[in-house]
Amino acid sequence: MGMARFHWAWADLKGSALWGAALLLALAAAIVSANAATRTAPPKKHDWQVLGEGHDAVADARACPDCPAALQLKCLGAPGSGLLELSLPVAGVSNGREGATKQIRLIVADSVLQRRAHTFRRDGLYVPHVLLGGDDDLLDRLEAADLLELSFYGQRAYVGLGPAARAAIHVVRARCWPDLDGLARQSGRRAVCTWHVPLGCFESEAAAQSAGRADTVRTSLSHGSAGWCANAVIDDLAAARIFADLTQTQPRRACVWLPADARP
Repeated sequence: MGMARFHWAWADLKGSALWGAALLLALAAAIVSANAATRTAPPKKHDWQVLGEGHDAVADARACPDCPAALQLKCLGAPGSGLLELSLPVAGVSNGREGATKQIRLIVADSVLQRRAHTFRRDGLYVPHVLLGGDDDLLDRLEAADLLELSFYGQRAYVGLGPAARAAIHVVRARCWPDLDGLARQSGRRAVCTWHVPLGCFESEAAAQSAGRADTVRTSLSHGSAGWCANAVIDDLAAARIFADLTQTQPRRACVWLPADARP
């Protein structure tokens, strides 16, 4: 009996030791997994600032003072053109292609927006860049929200927004496009905004009209000290940039004001 009790006691002790070791291993694995998740979780809070002055101003978001930029918004094109570039290093991927065009999904509050992005290599990653007009509703939504979620090449990334983002984004928009603040002052009216590409200035109205007909585009005419000036009127930004390259000029965002109940 004594020997039997010894075997049972040893078996119980051995079983308890194995169970305890298994428990310790499970706890260690859980701690390691939690730490790994913490390390790989993307930051959702960012510090915002405006770098540079005037037309060279850049709205810059970073997860920490020494971290690389997660998002940057800057002016592009001629001063006052209303053309901006939104670069998103936080959404950069390693398997992209220089100069490729791909849709990027931007989730702001309860809105899901799609924009066309061009990828450029930066610090070993292919970073999406999105061109926007100063009145783009994406910028309005970024100013009003607390978080931007991005989906690009199947990967998710986040940029924290909030009051600091609102101030920085608005400053850069206003410096790139002085007409921005006029949008808010036109009570009871709505803006119809398009891209204008200069076709040249002429001595007569007829000559200015002929310039538009020669390029088979819609035109707007204005008269000033330089004479009669014609602009091609184009709705799509990509098409406007192509046309501007052909004419060796730069597109500019321009709006006309209509009564709120007027037909487009």
